[in-house]
Amino acid sequence: MITIHPYYTFFQGAFRFAEGKKLTQQQYQYLMLFWGIARSKRNVSLLKLHKDPIRDLVGLPLGPEGALFVSSQEFLDLPKEVQVEFLHQREHQLALSITSVGHTSRSTGNAEPFHDKCDCHWVPTMEGTGLEWDRTRTNFEDYEFWIQYIARNILKPWGLRLEGEPCTFGPTLDGATLFHLLLGLDTSHPTVPRLLKRLANSGKVQPSMLDRLVVMPRFVGNISNPLTAAVFLGDRLLTGWLLANGANPNCFEVVTFSDGDKRVSESSWPIVQASVQGKPCFLKLLLEAGASVHVARGPITRKVLLGSPGTVEAPYRNLREMTSLHLAAYHRLFENVRILVLHGADFRRECDFREHRYKYGDHGESTAKDLRVPRGAVEAGFQDAHERHANFQRFCPAYDVLVEKAVSKALKQYDATVRAAVGKRRFLVLGCLS
Repeated sequence: MITIHPYYTFFQGAFRFAEGKKLTQQQYQYLMLFWGIARSKRNVSLLKLHKDPIRDLVGLPLGPEGALFVSSQEFLDLPKEVQVEFLHQREHQLALSITSVGHTSRSTGNAEPFHDKCDCHWVPTMEGTGLEWDRTRTNFEDYEFWIQYIARNILKPWGLRLEGEPCTFGPTLDGATLFHLLLGLDTSHPTVPRLLKRLANSGKVQPSMLDRLVVMPRFVGNISNPLTAAVFLGDRLLTGWLLANGANPNCFEVVTFSDGDKRVSESSWPIVQASVQGKPCFLKLLLEAGASVHVARGPITRKVLLGSPGTVEAPYRNLREMTSLHLAAYHRLFENVRILVLHGADFRRECDFREHRYKYGDHGESTAKDLRVPRGAVEAGFQDAHERHANFQRFCPAYDVLVEKAVSKALKQYDATVRAAVGKRRFLVLGCLS
């Protein structure tokens, strides 16, 4: 479903390939490069001398003014981890990092079919079963042109046909409900709490409605679950409302990539996101609703767009699966540490602090594990922040000493917090048994 707002365009769901067909690995790579590299006007005579192996493998021509050229040889020459990140994360485009032979300046305009058109924002779904919006731009004006162009010039030669739900258009949002715009509401406005109350009292809210909504992608990136997104945005009112109306505090989904790799998505287990919020009220709301403290997933590593009010869980490196307690310790949020330990979080559980390079262990990923309990995450958080800012402090010899003192102080605070929480937990358990 596609819904047009006067200022934004939201896309719900995806176009699927008819008869359940899927993309091959090369077709998936081609469509990602078609999206990721500028559709600039190019010199076809020069392009014929330049290798483009992925395009050749999928049987597509260069097209007028190099419209279908994707500079795949340069892509394949990139480090393997960069290739994998591009294909999996879909958070950046390669137009600035690949300048192929015959790739002219954008100032010369787009190739012939794309004159006066915005960039393409259709990408293959992670599992390769269709096309979906890339969630990076809310004013994707030429969505109809691009889906028709791809269907006619790329998918049709591959024997693929798109199927999708009927689309509804119009700024009046005919047929839409409040659920379509829930995360776009300004809950600081005095009328919004009253609207939410009336909606809850209408008796029409079903938990299944709260599983997956149209969101504001520029605010919440790849998060598709409204509860996780509400926590990410730091919206206490909406978080409480969703939980009160049946949203699952232990929601999770597994994403299957085109190469068969499976990972728990960023939408899963909002308690992981709550652990890095400066306000402990989000943890309390989720725990009261029955959220588990024993879950772990790969943390959100970066904001998709600048200006997002959301909180990145691990801003400095692409960590592997982290528990909520590890992340609270990593950010030195000791009140969150106290709450999690009090509710049974395992402060002896180890997580691997190596950089996560997906499943390509033979392409630069260290095989030596870096296992750390949550206490070790305190120091890791300082180390990552220090490495990030060390270049700006290189003329200050005392900087390393200050960091060392800060780490020592934080570790003492962590130890005291855990001891106090464990003591209170034992007291509460004994009280229940007596």
